[in-house]
Amino acid sequence: MANATLPPLVNCPRSGPMPLSSAVFTPIARAGLITLGLLLAGLLTTARWLVPNPAGIGTHEQLGLEPCLMLRLWHIQCPSCGMTTAWSHAVRGQLTNAARANLGGAVICALAVVVAPWTVASGFRGRWCGWRPTEVVLLGVAGMVVAVTLLDYLVRSGVIDWN
Repeated sequence: MANATLPPLVNCPRSGPMPLSSAVFTPIARAGLITLGLLLAGLLTTARWLVPNPAGIGTHEQLGLEPCLMLRLWHIQCPSCGMTTAWSHAVRGQLTNAARANLGGAVICALAVVVAPWTVASGFRGRWCGWRPTEVVLLGVAGMVVAVTLLDYLVRSGVIDWN
């Protein structure tokens, strides 16, 4: 058989930014986007089903999960302590309580509210709806979430005192 070349799976220009209209997804990419959106929607639904623990942590235990190992062993909260509680407050519109429980968790929940329908719609449409995320934007958002989560952790653990 001669050295045949296969047609590209995605209609992408070879250089420069990809115009929104030419960003056609492969079937696997479409399935991945739809799955991601449905997974996020499932997490949001689960957070709504859970009752936020008044202590600000431990809401995840309603799912049969163990208490935080770091809290059990060393009696200090880990950076993710309170995230499930934050989601549970945030989906109820209790944003102050969500931020108190875990600011990083509240930010991630807000992102999930936006990203879930956007990825499902983009996956069904076969191209990005509204705008195409770049690596710089994705890394910036991820960096912001990590920074907010770690800063919140340092404040909650008493390493940083705002008073």
